[in-house]
Amino acid sequence: MRTAARRVWRQSALPASPRTFSSGGEHERLVILSLAALAVPLGVAVAAGPYDGKWSGTAIASTGGPACTATLNIEIKDSRLKGTELLGGRSNIAVSGRVKADGSFVSSGGGFVGTFSGHSFTGTFKETASADCHSWHVTMERATP
Repeated sequence: MRTAARRVWRQSALPASPRTFSSGGEHERLVILSLAALAVPLGVAVAAGPYDGKWSGTAIASTGGPACTATLNIEIKDSRLKGTELLGGRSNIAVSGRVKADGSFVSSGGGFVGTFSGHSFTGTFKETASADCHSWHVTMERATP
């Protein structure tokens, strides 16, 4: 009885056709299709926005002299902007927001607005904390794509 059971087990463990595994064609196609299916969602998850990269520039107030200049260093990743604005070398202000597909931008606080186009940005920044420097003209260039 034991011998018969072993024989049945051995026969059922073998593939029905030796070509199924020896040719490799079917198995290889299955592996390739599985990898392709995994790669598609990953490509969508890491899609970059058209303005992604590192940007830097200046902001100059219409009045107020040298104390009313600022430098900006920002990074846009997946259309989300984050960075700092260094006002007159004295204080850092965090800047954040979302860049729309058409290039328009309004900061989270609403005081920094403008438009990205290709590798440049022009906009305005309104500061209410300073009586001297309240309206700024902002220009930036993309440093890296």
